Formats: sequence, structure tokens, C-alpha cells
Amino acid sequence: MKNVTKKVLAVVLVGIMMFSLTACGVDMSKVKGDWTLSTVGGKSLADAAAASGVPEQLLYTNYTITDKEITMNGFNPDRSGNLISDTFTLKQRSNGVEGYKGDTLACSLIYDDKANTLTMKIGADEASAVAYVFVKGTQDLNAAQAALMGGAEEGGEESYEGGEEGYEEE
Repeated sequence: MKNVTKKVLAVVLVGIMMFSLTACGVDMSKVKGDWTLSTVGGKSLADAAAASGVPEQLLYTNYTITDKEITMNGFNPDRSGNLISDTFTLKQRSNGVEGYKGDTLACSLIYDDKANTLTMKIGADEASAVAYVFVKGTQDLNAAQAALMGGAEEGGEESYEGGEEGYEEE
């Protein structure tokens, strides 16, 4: 009987120890810093942009993660070429981080230690979700904006303002 009690106690203690390790959350030293969008749905930004009929620069998105917040910088989804920025309160999770606006979940980024990537899935359910994968680094959004605006001045305006139907369908 004492042997069984010791084994049960050992299993319970191991379970508590494992729970306490996972409750601590992701290793923030690996997650903190600058991240930039690398792929969308398994496609390079160039291929994803071509499939959506938009210039690649409009997909450029950077995240900066600190101990307390997540800041997102990128282009307005309205295809205007305007830059937008938003900051979210960070909540650490066992497998990544989440960003909140007040009580509302704004983004969830899952960290992959082996690939050193962050992944955000967007979609109605797991089957239809599109994976947005981020790698360490940043894109130069100001240079990208200048390239977009330069293209508009040379008659390229239609290339990112026209065809919105295809953009909104995705």
C-alpha cells in the first residue's frame, strides 16, 4: 500500500511540476524583438500579392514585441498606401503571445522554437484559416510606401487601387 501511495504522490508531483513549467509561458527572450511577415498561406509575399492582385509592398507587416506590448506597423488594408500602426497589451501564453485591445483579442502569435517563427492564423475556423508566418527582422515600410507612391505617380495607381473585388473576397 505504501508503494502505491509513493507512486501516486510521485506522479502528482511530476504533474504539478510540468504544469508550473507550462504556466510560465513562452521564453520571452526568444519572442521579444522585431518580426516581419515572411509568408502568407505558405506562399512568399510576392506570390501571395500576385494571387491577390496587389503590389507586394502592401503585404509588408512588422511586429515589435516587448515584455508588455505588441506593436503592429503595416499598410492600411484599404489599399491607399497609407501606413498604419496599432499597439496591443501583451498576454504571455505557453506557446506564444496574444495582443489585446481592452478585453478584445486582437492578435494571437504562436512561437515555433525549431523554426524560430511566429505564426498567426486568420479564418473562421481551423480548416479555412490562413497562416501568416513572421521571421525576425523588419521591412522598410517608408521605402515601400515611397515605392508605392512613386508607382502611382507613374500611372501605376490602378495597380493597387483597382481590382478591390479580388482583395475583399480573400
